[in-house]
Parts: sequence; structure tokens; C-alpha cells
Amino acid sequence: MQKIKPNEAKKMMDEGIDHYLLDVRDIEEYNEGHIKNSILIPLVELEKRSAMELPDKEKMILVYCH
Repeated sequence: MQKIKPNEAKKMMDEGIDHYLLDVRDIEEYNEGHIKNSILIPLVELEKRSAMELPDKEKMILVYCH
């Protein structure tokens, strides 16, 4: 795991690097606004849902929260 700054993540997304964009906030926060094409898996559900919703283990995962 590597922590990067938001501008670094945006650059990676703009460059078309294959990735998952994972939002781990709760549904209320997500509904208030989120990054387009992000996948919502609240942190409390991550372990249960990640294998099904993030099946490619080689793909980069960019995670954001509040």
C-alpha cells in the first residue's frame, strides 16, 4: 500500500492508468457528492464485498474517504 496525494491520483486517472476508484465512505456521504465512476463500498462492508466487486487482483485500487 502506498499513500499518494489527490493531485497524483488525478494525474494517474487522467493518464488512463487502469484502476478501481474506491469510495469507502458511508452512503449518505456518497450521495452528497462523489467522484464520477467511483465504486462505493463503505468501509464496514469492505471485507465482505471487495472480492466480488474488485475481482482483478492486479489492478491498482485508488481509495478515498472523508
